[in-house]
Amino acid sequence: MLPHEAAEFLRVTEDELMNGVCRGSLPGVCIDGKWRFSERELSKFCSQYDSVLLGTSWDAGKRNPYSFEDAIENKSGKVIEAYDAGERYFPSLGIKGGRFEGLDLREIDFWQSELRGADFTGATLKGAIFVLANLEHAVFRNADLTQANFERAWVDHADFSGAILNRALFAVSSMRGVKLDGAKINLVEF
Repeated sequence: MLPHEAAEFLRVTEDELMNGVCRGSLPGVCIDGKWRFSERELSKFCSQYDSVLLGTSWDAGKRNPYSFEDAIENKSGKVIEAYDAGERYFPSLGIKGGRFEGLDLREIDFWQSELRGADFTGATLKGAIFVLANLEHAVFRNADLTQANFERAWVDHADFSGAILNRALFAVSSMRGVKLDGAKINLVEF
């Protein structure tokens, strides 16, 4: 993103944006004397910091552009709609009991999301990111989780029966009661 696009995304002025970058508060890269910003990095930054940004109040709507305040079915639907439109990064979502059965969600990023009890039965989640996500009681039966990243996620009582876990990073925070019956586990890092 260009500076004016990043400022619009963050709902701040360009001066506030550049002040934050110069102080080292905001992620940005200067390439050949021109500043560029990653929407993904700005979203991560906003999700990590709750208090104050650039000396201005930072409300929940600004902090997470993918925060959906609807019923679970609508939240799941909005994620699917945004994914189909090309978005892959959905930080800090709260979709307890979300329904994603049978969907192709390759490389989706649910970083630090609340997905307790979500159903991913039969879904294709190759390269998906669930870092720091709460996946307690989530269902991944027969899902393809090849190269998925569950680093520091909570997967207590999750069901991975029949799932494909090839080359997945499974360095989870907690995995009490996890079901792995019939799971295809190959080169998984625990």
